[in-house]
Amino acid sequence: EFLDGTRGAHVNISGISGVATKTTYATFLLYSLFHSGALGADAVNTKALIFNVKGEDLLFLDHPNTMLRSEDHDRYTRLGLTPGPFTSVDVFAPPRRGDRNAAPDVTSRTEGVTSVFWTIEQFCADELLPFLFAALTIDAVGRAAKQMIEEVRRQFREIPGLREGKPEAVPDYARCVDISTEAALKEMLIPGALALVVPLVIGFIDVDALGGFLAGALVVGFCLAIFMANAGGAWDNAKKFIEGGAHGGKGSDPHKAAVVGDTVGDPFKDTAGPAMNILVKVMTIVALIFAPAFV
Repeated sequence: EFLDGTRGAHVNISGISGVATKTTYATFLLYSLFHSGALGADAVNTKALIFNVKGEDLLFLDHPNTMLRSEDHDRYTRLGLTPGPFTSVDVFAPPRRGDRNAAPDVTSRTEGVTSVFWTIEQFCADELLPFLFAALTIDAVGRAAKQMIEEVRRQFREIPGLREGKPEAVPDYARCVDISTEAALKEMLIPGALALVVPLVIGFIDVDALGGFLAGALVVGFCLAIFMANAGGAWDNAKKFIEGGAHGGKGSDPHKAAVVGDTVGDPFKDTAGPAMNILVKVMTIVALIFAPAFV
């Protein structure tokens, strides 16, 4: 019932192998299920949804593999399969930023790719506002951190003796504080406006829809906040655990990987997660204040 689509399935292939190896295995597994006859009559109900976040090779699943060698053909034959492309494939991609025609943001394929959007109705029905809010806050942290890094690099270049740690070299702390404060105010303009405007727009259209939207935002926002707090804490603790001497300690490959993970973990647990509480509170307060105007 999972493979034929009756109940759906989520196949997660993980391990120490590379991304290309796991992707090849996953696509071959799907091809085998679709073409081996193992699903029988239930094959007509079977669909696969593949999320591709690295490279554009999977955009060509409906094209024949020109790199397939004769020995590869023989291996397919021994398995009772005929090598070929996937059939009935739909390819979607996010739109390119700044493109007025909303062309798909892909470079290697120009035809057969559809830009994917959410309508306003889908945006509200799927309770996507908490996810959008989280994405905006996480991006804001990244931009602010980049500005801070550039400022620190500038001070290392321009202040004599700072890189060497000489006592007479005094860093420009005020500039770093200014960057942090300015980013904290400017970067929250759009997320804050969303929390204020969305309940007003929905409330003036349909007050019942507003009630459902707020209830959904509360449930989704709470779950998202708990997830981000736990996931971010796990990433942070993993880095500290390795820095304590586990898995090679500081400077090892596991430590480098943990540092990369913590760059996501910190905004998860310190920014986006706690912000879910503010988002839910602001939207409900705005809805209560303007309730007489909605009814």
